Amino acid sequence: HGALFNFTRWRRVGLARLVQRKFKGFFKVVVSDEIHKCQDGRTDIGVADQRLLSATRYSLALTGTLFGGQAGSLFFLLYRRSPELRRLFGFREKMRFVDVYGLWERQWNQKEPLTGETGKSTGIERWNYRQRELPGVAPAVIRFLLPVTLFGNITDLGYELPPLCENVEELPMTDDLASQY
Repeated sequence: HGALFNFTRWRRVGLARLVQRKFKGFFKVVVSDEIHKCQDGRTDIGVADQRLLSATRYSLALTGTLFGGQAGSLFFLLYRRSPELRRLFGFREKMRFVDVYGLWERQWNQKEPLTGETGKSTGIERWNYRQRELPGVAPAVIRFLLPVTLFGNITDLGYELPPLCENVEELPMTDDLASQY
């Protein structure tokens, strides 16, 4: 039975924005795990990653899956962490990055000229040319990866994992489950 909204001076602010605006330089390092989830530039987690990186001097990004298969999956991860990549490409130049370091599949209808047509009922302009990114990356992208990447295994840290054993245990079904099965 409370009010849905109260006008007060307090409002919710995301943690990454708070650190970026009020505590810039206060924290010395940001440690991010599962960084492959920040591969896109326009997702909330990608923007939070950018804000935390801009507020701290050092960063440590951890992942088990750095490369998502396509060259475009590396662009924003490297753009945020590599000054050399920022000098060569703008924030909105992911497609140009894929032109240089990735692969495209281009399709068009050869029977029709390369012109657009308008949908009869919607008015949407359609072209007979399509392109999509294919899996693969050029080896030349290593020049951006080597200065900021360390590849390691858990055994490199001196830890020994406990032995793994898988056992199959059969459990009897209840009568209700057996009748439905």
